[in-house]
Order: sequence, then structure tokens, then C-alpha cells
Amino acid sequence: MRIAESQYVILCDDVRNELGNKISIMGVYLQEVIVNKIPAFLPKLALVIILEGIIKPFEHVKAKFFLPGAEPMNLDLHAPGNLQKGSNNTMVIAMGGIKISAPGTAKYELYFSNRKKPDMVYEFSIKENPDINNRPT
Repeated sequence: MRIAESQYVILCDDVRNELGNKISIMGVYLQEVIVNKIPAFLPKLALVIILEGIIKPFEHVKAKFFLPGAEPMNLDLHAPGNLQKGSNNTMVIAMGGIKISAPGTAKYELYFSNRKKPDMVYEFSIKENPDINNRPT
């Protein structure tokens, strides 16, 4: 079930609140998180979820985060208050201390209002930077 008429997801390093009801999105990834060497550590990883024209208002959000070679991480979140049908909303899910132990496919699954199946799935790949390992010494 679609939660909104339009749904967008941005994967990035950080999201900062600015003056004037604005956010700054830092370090946007384009379907791949490339690290110098695995194992790796990311100080922060954030998911920006933009919902336009909410179809069914929700009060609860559950996020499952899957990394290759690791146990899934579960997050239970409260939705912003006063969501109305037809309204727009932007949510940020940020996690700190991300340990990457293997390359492969990672994904976020988002469940709205305690549904059994995910309403949104966002997949991305994790890779080592091949240029770092092939540099002449």
C-alpha cells in the first residue's frame, strides 16, 4: 500500500536543521555507499523520507535496517503529530555508529501504522573503493 501520492527517499551522511524551517542535507549517496576499505565505520547515516499527499495518516513508524553480514537493526519511531490526509511531511531517520563488515546490498524497510508488510523499501549497495586498493605505492 502506498502511504502517499508521491514518495521520495534520500540517503545521506547527515541532515542539519537550519533557520527558517529549512534543512541541509550533507553527503548525498547515489545508490552506492563507497568506503575506502571494509571493515569500515560511518559516524552517521541518515534517510530523508519525503511524503507528498499523504493517503492514510499514521501515528507510528517502524524501520528495519539491514546491512550485509550483520543482524537487522529495528527502530520504533513516533510519527509527527497532526498528519492529515492530503498533507505533506518530511521525516529524517538518522543512525550513528554504523559498522560495515561486508560489501553487498543494504536496505531500509519502513512500516507505517504497525502493518505486517513494509510500506517502503529502500535498497542500496555498499562497496569498497577500487581506486584506493590499486594505487601504486
